[in-house]
Amino acid sequence: AKKTNSWHGKCSICSQDVTDKYGATSNFVRHMKRKHNIVYEEWLVKKNVNTDKKQRTLDDMIKEKTSKYLSTDLRQAKLTESIVKDLIIECGLPISFVDQDGFKSFMAAVDPMYSLLSRRQMTRDKLPKLHDRMIMKLKALCNNAEYVSVALHVWTDRRLRSYIGITLHTFVGDVLKSDLSSFAPLKGHHTADVLLTEFEKVINYYHIEKKLVRLITDNASNNLTAFNHILLPGFESYFENDEYDNEEYDNEEYDLTEHENDDCEAISDDNSDDKFQLVPLDEEIIQCVSENLELLRLLCFAHTLQLVVNDGIKYAANATAALTKVAKTAKFSHSTL
Repeated sequence: AKKTNSWHGKCSICSQDVTDKYGATSNFVRHMKRKHNIVYEEWLVKKNVNTDKKQRTLDDMIKEKTSKYLSTDLRQAKLTESIVKDLIIECGLPISFVDQDGFKSFMAAVDPMYSLLSRRQMTRDKLPKLHDRMIMKLKALCNNAEYVSVALHVWTDRRLRSYIGITLHTFVGDVLKSDLSSFAPLKGHHTADVLLTEFEKVINYYHIEKKLVRLITDNASNNLTAFNHILLPGFESYFENDEYDNEEYDNEEYDLTEHENDDCEAISDDNSDDKFQLVPLDEEIIQCVSENLELLRLLCFAHTLQLVVNDGIKYAANATAALTKVAKTAKFSHSTL
């Protein structure tokens, strides 16, 4: 009978039963040495080789864990710049993702020697330095540009926080360059004075007062008030002449009542049954108007088109019910996602 505190096994070579104390292997090893010494030696060699491989792998892991790139290393700087530009800026990921375990595991697979940066390092060091470099490049672009156009836009996010964005547009050679020059929160009411102040800050900061050729805004009343009388540099004289002509006209003793009858008679002489017709303006008049009314500000075409469509929908009574249903469905779908 087998002892309960022992174990046994059958040799796969000679089929002999070998018994040993439970947990011990000395009898099994002794059997191999005595009966199958050649096979035992081959097994021993393989065992030592595998042990050496495992030891080298462990050493490599320790080395990888303790050896990291220095902050001045080119590879470290390149990976950090890629994280900031491609992931945070381009993909719009929150800065806090650099502290998440998933990102840490990902970077360990990409390059174990990369030294991870914290959210604090990103917000207080890397992002400000990148911002300063971009500002210097943008200033150089404006300095070398001959003409610059500006687009101004104000909007409110879902949390009812207001922002103003100002973009610069110019040509470098034959290539159009567009860059965001200012992005700032707006506090309080979006009055004309507030918008004009923000606009002047950007213009003065980049020194493009004499290079500005166009300002694009939407049709909001505050934009109309703020920028309606801004003129192109060099065209002030046209408007000064207009003001002078108006003053001269006001000083003349012109009896309106004396001449208004002439106009009425001229109209009454026409056949009352005839319909009014549009008379094409003379080309010289159009040319004169275009040369003397060079305003700096232009309305955003896309916003103007949107207002036209909205006005058209208001008068499309047969489509109002269907459009209302579509709008409610879209709003419901958005709120439930």
